[in-house]
Amino acid sequence: MKADCLLWEKYRPKKMSSIILLPRIKDFLKNGIHTNLIFYGSPGTGKTSLARILTKEYDTLELNSSYFTSVETLRGVITDHIKTLNYNYDPNGTKIVFLDEFDGVSQTYQDALKGFAEEYNEYARFILTTNHINKIKELDSRFNRVNFDPISQKESEYLKEYYFKYLKAVVKDIQEEELITDDIINKISNKFFPDLRASVQMIQEVQISRNIDLIETSSASSYYIDLYNFILNGDNNVIDNYKYAMANYQDNPESAFQVLGRPFFSYLLEMKEDLIVKRGGSIMETQKNYNATLSVTIDPLVHLMAYMYDLKEIINKK
Repeated sequence: MKADCLLWEKYRPKKMSSIILLPRIKDFLKNGIHTNLIFYGSPGTGKTSLARILTKEYDTLELNSSYFTSVETLRGVITDHIKTLNYNYDPNGTKIVFLDEFDGVSQTYQDALKGFAEEYNEYARFILTTNHINKIKELDSRFNRVNFDPISQKESEYLKEYYFKYLKAVVKDIQEEELITDDIINKISNKFFPDLRASVQMIQEVQISRNIDLIETSSASSYYIDLYNFILNGDNNVIDNYKYAMANYQDNPESAFQVLGRPFFSYLLEMKEDLIVKRGGSIMETQKNYNATLSVTIDPLVHLMAYMYDLKEIINKK
């Protein structure tokens, strides 16, 4: 399939008025780019799209960090960009360095970038995107973090409302309303939430195959699967649970509870039906209890670790 036929790229937002963002993100960025920024959160939540929208009026260097892993190469291309005049833009204006998929870089790379940000603070601003904020450890003093994941039920409901409108518009534009009904759109959105890109990709798969059963048999997003595999596999070791929670959910443990709610149960129905037959009731009871007490817990991260421990106990019981 040609790249220009991919629905996600075809309908990727190109301006601020068309991108779906949480109100707190809109408020924070309404006056443009004034600081170095780290956009973080689940895949498909608009981090890269927003970075490109914000930077299109600037002289911008965009790099995928997974390809530019050499510190010396990074120093060279950044220095060249910042010191080279570009008369298509204000030659005296701020330049932007946008580093996509930053979570895969080394600690040495992060240390070097902190130095670049300090060295070029007068001339440039840096924007990073990552799905795993806890892999970025040394940049807090020079970067402001922007969380793209919903952190409350109100934020989740806000995104789901606008995701539905967006997906419905895509379905209408491709003229597939009879095949992909409103109920199907809701099913897709709920399964992959908050990954909007995965929802659009599923719409395209259904369009091509003419088979709505793909929604039931397709696996959940990769962001979810990593956590699901951790719960399903391995010993129930408190230290391992602690390390995993700290590495992946230290700054937003609440997001894991949604991942481990209905999407997790649906995933188990799809992949581990025998397990649901045997222990589905215990799993649902545990989900209910931990979600009910999340709002009153003193430490959501400890609450998450206890939740993971109990789920593992149930699921991996001999």
